[in-house]
Amino acid sequence: MKTRLAKLAACSLVAWLGMASTAMADSAAANCEVRKDGDKWKGASGPCTFSQRQGNISLDLKNGDSYSLVPSGKEGQYRDQKGTKVVRTVSGNTEEFRWEGGKKIIMTYTGAAATNYPSSAAGSGGGAGSSVPSLRDLVGASAASGEMAMR
Repeated sequence: MKTRLAKLAACSLVAWLGMASTAMADSAAANCEVRKDGDKWKGASGPCTFSQRQGNISLDLKNGDSYSLVPSGKEGQYRDQKGTKVVRTVSGNTEEFRWEGGKKIIMTYTGAAATNYPSSAAGSGGGAGSSVPSLRDLVGASAASGEMAMR
């Protein structure tokens, strides 16, 4: 009986920890200016959505184009869904994503999200009204260490 109870308690604990460490995507409304070789792409430039989950970034543009960026292991360097190198730089509430080959997206947070990003925490990808910038150092952390740090 005690063994069964211990197994049930262990399974319950594992299930609870699994739910507690589920990562949520942080999204923010922004304005994206898309450029190629210095020329602005009018159809793609305009309102966009920035999302970040466990270090992975998604940019959704108004023309329906979507970019999925995965960290490449070096600070500020990513690979898009085609494997192309992308360099990310952050300055205040503006971020720049520069692709090999001349394309770049200059993204500026808009609305409530812009006021939630002091220059030292911009680029963390938090949602409107959230306090995500204070958790920036947890991006890419393992579930166990991230949970301990949040507690």
